[in-house]
Amino acid sequence: MKEKTIAKFAADTCGSIGRPAFVKIESQNILSFQKINNMYTVKTCLLLIVIGFAKIGFAQVELPADSSKIDADKIFSKVEVEAAFPGGLDAWKNFLVKNLKTNVGEKNGAPLGYYTTVVRFIVSKDGELTDIHGETQIGYGMEDEVIRVIEKSGKWIPAKQNGRLVNAYRRQPVTFQVLDDDISFSTKIPFTFIAGADNKLSVELKKVKSEDLQLSISKGTIKQISEGEYIIHVNEPGRVTIELYNTKKDKKISSASFEVVVSRK
Repeated sequence: MKEKTIAKFAADTCGSIGRPAFVKIESQNILSFQKINNMYTVKTCLLLIVIGFAKIGFAQVELPADSSKIDADKIFSKVEVEAAFPGGLDAWKNFLVKNLKTNVGEKNGAPLGYYTTVVRFIVSKDGELTDIHGETQIGYGMEDEVIRVIEKSGKWIPAKQNGRLVNAYRRQPVTFQVLDDDISFSTKIPFTFIAGADNKLSVELKKVKSEDLQLSISKGTIKQISEGEYIIHVNEPGRVTIELYNTKKDKKISSASFEVVVSRK
């Protein structure tokens, strides 16, 4: 199997960089890069870059107009000037490209799929990074790898509020994609099911005939409707694993992890 791992850095404010043998595409306001010309071989790690920072998801701090009333120890989630990596967004992208080990999921046995990790940290008013921890618990060494890279990034430029340096949160999402050139999954949203709904899943394998393919699911139900076509139903959000078997050879082929989310409608 030609397996590859991709890491994509996604956020609200995006920049992008390109490399030879990649084309830039835009989907849902997220820039990414797609491999072309089949230039990579077994277990090659590709890097898709869409970089920035996510908004802090908890309640915003009420900021006093008088800068003299700002608590020196307060940690802000919203400021006038955000904390930044020295050199700006381009420098941060280059640092991540150079240091992130994109194949960490594949090396630690992660099933095929998309895994969005989120790491939060504090940039103190002296530029030091503290309280670096994963908000998600995907595992397979993914959060640990993002934490490792952030920890070695050195001092940052602190955030400012009312002209004063302040402590502030930053939140970095990183999506690891573990893929296999010989296995293709098709869902409405890549590697995602909607909780409580009937989700159509198409599976295609280059080296296994559809009639020799059997699927099982860790929770919920799976129903085959035609060769390579299935209906997946899972009631609760979270993650499910689908196992693929070759019935002719009586052996497991691979496994894939799908996120189950609640519909936004």
